[in-house]
Amino acid sequence: MAKLTLGNLLALSIIAFGFTGAHAALQAGTADELLKQLRKDVPDVLDCEPEHGLPFNAEEVHLSTEGGPQYLLTSTSDCMCGQVNCSEWVYRRGPKKWELILETQGYQFTPRAAFHHGYRDVETRSRDNAARVDTLVYMFDGQVYRAAPARQSDAQASGSGRTHRVQFSPGTSSIQLQGSVSVLDAERWTIGARKAQTMRLSVLDPENSGIALTLLGPPGGSRRKLTSSESRWEYILPATGTYTVLVESLRKGPATYTLSIDVR
Repeated sequence: MAKLTLGNLLALSIIAFGFTGAHAALQAGTADELLKQLRKDVPDVLDCEPEHGLPFNAEEVHLSTEGGPQYLLTSTSDCMCGQVNCSEWVYRRGPKKWELILETQGYQFTPRAAFHHGYRDVETRSRDNAARVDTLVYMFDGQVYRAAPARQSDAQASGSGRTHRVQFSPGTSSIQLQGSVSVLDAERWTIGARKAQTMRLSVLDPENSGIALTLLGPPGGSRRKLTSSESRWEYILPATGTYTVLVESLRKGPATYTLSIDVR
C-alpha cells in the first residue's frame, strides 16, 4: 500500500472541496500554505485539527477589483464550531505571504455590492440563541476588514418563516404538531392562553438534528427556551394573551420534529 503523505492528503482534501484535474496540485500547494499561515495567525487551530485532512473547507472568493483570488476558510472542527456558527477567515495573497484580512464567526457569508478601498463589503450572519440573528457588515479599511455596528433581528418580528394558529379539538387541552425547519426557515405556533395556566411543551427530534423551542409571551410575559436535549418543559403563564412557540433548527440542514403542547 502506498504511503499517505501530507502532500497526498492535502491534494485529496482539496479535490473534496471541488477542485479537480489540472488544478488539483496547485490548489494542494495553496492549501498547504494557507494551513501554515492559519496556524501562525490563529494558534488555537493547532488544538482543533482533525486526525486526517484539513481543519477547514476552502472556497475561492473574489472580493477585490485589484486581482486575487481571495480564499474563505470555514472551520470543520467541532471545537471551533457551535451548533450553528463556525469560525471563518478570509485570506489574500500579500507581497511575501498570505494575509489574514477578516476573522469572523457565523453560518452565512455574503459579499455585498458596495466597495471600500477596492474590496467588496461582506455580510455575515450568526445566532447567539434560537430567537435572534446577528448581522454584521464588514468594510475594508485598506489593510483589513472592520465591523460596522451589529444589527440584531428578532426571529418572531422579522417575518421570516411560517406561522400557524393552534386550535385544540373540542373537549381537549393538548395537541401534537409536526413540522420541518432549517436554520433559515423557522416555524411559529401561536396559541391563546390565560394567566396562571400551565403550559407544557415537549419536542421529539427523531434525527437528533438539534431543535430549539422558544416561548415568546404577550406584553408582560417572558421569553423561555427549550432544546430537544430536554424531554419536557413546564411553565406557569404570567399573563393572558397570545403566546408563540418558535421552532428552529440549531444546525444547517433541515430537521423534522413533533411538538406536543398542553395548556390547562
